[in-house]
Amino acid sequence: MTFCHPGAVRLRPVLPVLAHALSQCLVSLPGVEVEIKELGLTVHARRADPSAVAVIVAQAEALRRTAAGDFRVWPSESTVDLFPDVEWRRGSSALWILVHWADEGRGQPAVVYLGHDHTDEDAYRVLRGRGYAVHVGPPSAESAASCWVADQLAAFDLLAQIAFAWSVRVKPVVPGADHCP
Repeated sequence: MTFCHPGAVRLRPVLPVLAHALSQCLVSLPGVEVEIKELGLTVHARRADPSAVAVIVAQAEALRRTAAGDFRVWPSESTVDLFPDVEWRRGSSALWILVHWADEGRGQPAVVYLGHDHTDEDAYRVLRGRGYAVHVGPPSAESAASCWVADQLAAFDLLAQIAFAWSVRVKPVVPGADHCP
């Protein structure tokens, strides 16, 4: 299944110009990298001083107000995203997949969504009652996640357990067929 919001497609050609402008604004911040993604920009601040995120947000917002009005700034703990301001978030994306999966006659999928920060909350809410919305990190009373795992290692372990459980499903017995291993 593939889908790309028409508004996002229309804005794709301006990404290199925005990336260059943002890189110029942030050149004085060591450890900050601007990455062009398929439909937006991500500014990575993992190797920068934590205070750099606030500066990055301010610069991205200033750029958005002047040259990139059709974009929205999405900050998180170690990244700042600049993506098209279209009504297409993680939750609406997950819901679109579920609807189209069913429309194609594939049955009811087993859904496991893993996220790690506030930008995943909208997907957690949409997936309530439709699957598992797993937060990677400490539990939070404010989160809509249905469950939590401690860290990335625990998330990998959870996915490995799910994959193993699916791989050992009982195979149907076909009358008259050879059932030797």
